[in-house]
Amino acid sequence: MLTAVALAARGLGGGDVLRLCTPLHTRYEERWTHAVGWFTTIAPLTLDITGVRGIEDGVRGAREAFRAARALAEVPFAQVLPALGGVFRRTRDDVFMVSYVDYRRLPGSEHHRAARAHHISSVTTADDAQFWFSRTHEGLFLRSRFPATPAAGAVVTGFADAVGETLARP
Repeated sequence: MLTAVALAARGLGGGDVLRLCTPLHTRYEERWTHAVGWFTTIAPLTLDITGVRGIEDGVRGAREAFRAARALAEVPFAQVLPALGGVFRRTRDDVFMVSYVDYRRLPGSEHHRAARAHHISSVTTADDAQFWFSRTHEGLFLRSRFPATPAAGAVVTGFADAVGETLARP
């Protein structure tokens, strides 16, 4: 998914390097295996797709970028921002984020459709784009949050279409 996002962004004029944040789980200790709740953090991720022509071509680089992000996730985000000092200034409340969850891994997932299970998240205003990809036994889905402006709607719709087209290519 990360490679598809980067290729779609490049195809729309975004360049070869895509910087974003991604949520990661923090359930590394066995005592949390069966706990219920959000055990997550956010990690910065940089994808460099210079010379990449397709998804298969970019998977290795995306895996390496994800591993690097995972290592960075061990440092709490609240400590990272002040440590950057003047190098990074937040000008928005949100961050550009891409998330992926495979619901097929959950126990009983084959019964989710019959149970009419669905993802629920908060409704809020946004000042940046955020994307949640989810895979179920029925397919791959995309949810997004972005500023409620005509320009943002057009850009996000074009981006979502470009990601879909990238994923559909052989």
